This record gives sequence, structure tokens and C-alpha cells, in this order.
Amino acid sequence: MSKYSREKVIQRIKSSVYSNANQLNMEQCYHVCANKKVFDELLKKECQIIFGRRGTGKTTTLKAFTHYVNQVRKGEHSEDSCWYVRLDECIPNSIEIMSGALEDNIAYCVQNMLLEFTTFLMNEFTQKERTLRPKPKKFGQVEDDILKLAQLVEEGKKKITLLTGTESSQHTNVKENEFNLSADTSGVSQTDHILSRLLSMRFSFGKKAGREIRTTKDKQYVYRIDINEIRRSIEKILKTMGYRTLYICIDEFTQIDRDTSITIQPKVAQVLKQLFFSSSIIVVKIASVWSEYRMQTRQEYGFREGIELSQDIFKHNSINFDSMFDYNNEKAYQFFKDAMLNFFLFEMKYEEVIQLPNGLIVSPRIVMTEEERNGLSNYLVELLFSKDSFKHLICGSQGVPRVFGILLVACFDKLKEVRKEKVTVEIVFECIMDNYFDEVRQSIPESSEIFTGIEAHIGMTKNRFFLITITDYNTASFYFDRLVAVNALYEYTSKVIPRELRNTYKLYCVHYGNYLDSFKRGMSKLNNDTMVGQGFLFPKFPDDMITSPQKYVFMLPEKILEEAIFSICKKEIMKESIGSHSDGKAENLKTP
Repeated sequence: MSKYSREKVIQRIKSSVYSNANQLNMEQCYHVCANKKVFDELLKKECQIIFGRRGTGKTTTLKAFTHYVNQVRKGEHSEDSCWYVRLDECIPNSIEIMSGALEDNIAYCVQNMLLEFTTFLMNEFTQKERTLRPKPKKFGQVEDDILKLAQLVEEGKKKITLLTGTESSQHTNVKENEFNLSADTSGVSQTDHILSRLLSMRFSFGKKAGREIRTTKDKQYVYRIDINEIRRSIEKILKTMGYRTLYICIDEFTQIDRDTSITIQPKVAQVLKQLFFSSSIIVVKIASVWSEYRMQTRQEYGFREGIELSQDIFKHNSINFDSMFDYNNEKAYQFFKDAMLNFFLFEMKYEEVIQLPNGLIVSPRIVMTEEERNGLSNYLVELLFSKDSFKHLICGSQGVPRVFGILLVACFDKLKEVRKEKVTVEIVFECIMDNYFDEVRQSIPESSEIFTGIEAHIGMTKNRFFLITITDYNTASFYFDRLVAVNALYEYTSKVIPRELRNTYKLYCVHYGNYLDSFKRGMSKLNNDTMVGQGFLFPKFPDDMITSPQKYVFMLPEKILEEAIFSICKKEIMKESIGSHSDGKAENLKTP
């Protein structure tokens, strides 16, 4: 048995805090995930989208859910499986394909994703072949079908074009619903293709091996992928393998726009819809950032391309991580207590037994009830934090789990420097302001007239809230959406805005570090009664906001045209480039 002092508890928590879920595998994400209650929602046979800002736990939740389906509940639901994929690992980098080649990026992304999916299917088949008893009818055909699928995806329909202008072709029966990828194959021998990798997993090298594609220096090819044929092949494989439900968790969807001049999200979304959304077996879960969400476009004559929200894919409050606490401070407090407890228990060995300073025994062999977990998390807060300091730490995190972990480590480091027993409110304030200036403030243009105006407004009102008219928001919506995306602002949804205000204004709450900075040398004022309502993640609305809204309205600066940003094209237009609009009204300008 190991006796733990306060210092050893802190050390264990610090060693378990990871700044990014990409550093963790599926099982590790399952153990640190404090949001397992959403699994019941994700298990529904409904294509769903998870919205959340960076660091709100989308990746952790999807990877934890994948482990839950594939391991934790597998014994009772053997016909269910889950596949997790990151689309940012499927897109080309600047070396492979030149930035801006949109058609190439689309086809490249889809092809890489399908190659990863084919590898997943082969792994699943290999595992089922060893363990499944009895095997479904025609199970022996699956390996051939997977190899045929791999060939469909990798080789596709290549149309060889000689640079001299003459053509030779393979598979010229090109069908509808195909995406193209142009590539120069000069001097390239594709020896390390997916077929070889799949074959090496199952057989000795060479058996049923796909042919190598060799080209000379004077040839190019256009890669064509037949979506309908691939969809039919996938459906056949899944049915033969006896799947009831296959969950596909797609992460980092918005990152496919990383190197493109305009969004390719609608076109990739359209391919995903054609591939998976009509299946009776496949259920798709996609993680996205609301301010960067571009999964559908409406073309002329009303044609819609991509995945339509509330029609093809659905969102729910329980999996909207931007408002997962439902504006309830108690829910947020409980969530972050659980998160810190999970850090403490993370990767504790089964044989390990720990005695805490209060004499409580903790071990993986001791199964705790919810009440016992709650009691242990309460004790950790009391052991490590002085009065209200943990509450202010949550407030400074902006409700973002990743930021909470960063602040937690920073507070513990500062605690060691000042040689205090517990983390005090002053330590928390200092760490919040450091994080605000070092991380959040750095992502905002310093010359911004809008943000400079917001800071001046907060400094004058000494209130975290401000209102902006719907008209002003529409003038610079992209800018405000970006401030929300980088956690500089928190936007309240219309359902919690007082009825008298919601049709006229949008309501924002500034970063807690920004608010603390507004006091400058008067930091001692933060401990008086006026601070009580402001130190929560969701502060109480001022009593006079409804009766006197003008006191809280932030007006856009007069120089707004110098940084006019339009929500459709996402382009900035400088004032000097607007010669013909002498009236200076942004709403009269046509976007390029």
C-alpha cells in the first residue's frame, strides 16, 4: 500500500494531463473521458454531428466511444463495431499535391479514407475468422471481396494520357458519380500499394497480389473512383460478415479545408452521403466546429450538395459540446471534478493500492458507486484548492476541457513556486491571465478595431457581458465567429437570452482573463461582493439588462470598412479598394 501526501496526489494528476487527445490511444481516452453519459445518445442508429470548439473533447469522446463499442460492450453486442478515422490525416500535404487543386484534394481525401476503411475491414475479418463461431453463410468469400474492394479504391479507373496527346486507357466504362484525381506518375513504381499491405496481413507475399502499375516518363493518368460500385461492395461485405451496426466516427472534418483556397467540405460530404448514408448497417458520427461548418451548399435552382443538417444528419443538445452544460454551473462543476478524478485514477495498475491523506483507500480492484466517486472528487477539491479557487479555475477554462487541464498544471506549478499548501484564488487568477495573453490573445489581430473596442467596452462597464445588434453582427459575422472559435468570446444561444432581447441582439460573454485584465492594478477589488456573480462559468445576467439594454450594447467602430469581412466569401476588403461606394455602408457592397 502506498501512502499519498498532497504533493504525491498533485504529481500523479499532473503526469496524467495530456494537452491533446491525439497523444492517447482509444483505451486511454476511455479512461480519461468525463463525458461517458453521451454514449447512450451516440449509440442511436442515427447519423449525428458533434459540434464543439477546439479542445472541448470531441476527439476524446469519439475515441472513447470507439473503445466502448469495440471492447467494453462487445461481449453483449458482438454484431456491433466502430471505426474511427481522422480526415486531417487523409488530406494531401503541400508536397504531394499543390495547394488549391480542389478536385485533386477531394479525390485524394476520399481515396485515403477508403483505403484506411479497407484495412479496418481486413483487420475485422481476420479477428472474426479466429473467434466467430458459427460463421455466417458465405463467410469464406469475404477475403476475396475485401481485396476486390481494395482494388476498386486503389486502382479505380485509371485513364492513361500520353503527354504527346494520344491516349491509352484501362477500364474506360466510366460511370456517373465519379471523382477524379490527376497525378503525374513519371518514374514512379507503386510497389507499396494497399493490396500488398492487405495481402501481407493475411497471406504470404504474392498470393492474389494485385499487379504493379508501372509508367514511363511521358504518361499521366486521371484517377476515377466509382462511388456506387464501392458502396455496393461495402454493403455486401458487411452483410456477409454478420454486422448489425457499424459506427463510423469521422474526426477533424473541417481540417480538409486546411490547404485549399475555398471550402471542399460540401463535395467530400456529398461523397460520404453517397457511400454510407443509405446503408441499413452503417451509422455515421461526424465531429465539426460550428464556426467552420460548411458541409452543404445550395446551388442554382435549389439543388443542394453535401450533407444537410436536420435532414441527412442530426444534432442534439447532449452532443453539442459548445453548450454541453446547458448553461448550468453545477453541471460544469461536477464535470470538471470528474475530469480531475479521472486524471488521478488514470492508468492506475490493477494491483495498486493507494491511501490518501484522509485515510481513504483507492484501488482499481475497489469498484466505486457514483456516490463514492462524487465523495472522492469532492475530497480532492478540498485537499488541493482553497475556497472558490476551483470554481474560478473552471471559469477561466471557458468550459473547455483541454484548457482546464493546461490551467490545472499551471496552478500546481505556481503552487510549488509560492510554497502554498493549496491553490489560492490569486494563483488561479494569475494562471488564467497568463493563459489568456499567451494563448488566446495571440490568435487575435492586435490591430483589430473591433476587438480593441470590445476591450475598451469591458474596461468601462466592468461586466463580462455585452450585446451587439443583429445588424452589426451580420456586418462582421465571420469576425465574431472567429473570436468564438478561439475562445476569446462565448456566445449564448437564443433559448437562454431573455425574450425581450433575443430578436434584436446577440449576447456574448468575454474570456475571464480579459475581464480580470480590465481591473489592472485593482485586482484586490475582485474579492469583493461585486465579483461573486462574475466568477462563474455562466455568470448571472445583470438585472438591468432587459430594462436598460443600451448600457450593454457594443457598437461597431466607425472604421469597420477597413476590416469589413463578408460571411459568404470569407474575404477581407480594404477601404481603399472600395472606390465606388462613397456612402461607406458595408451592406451596400457586393462580395466578390
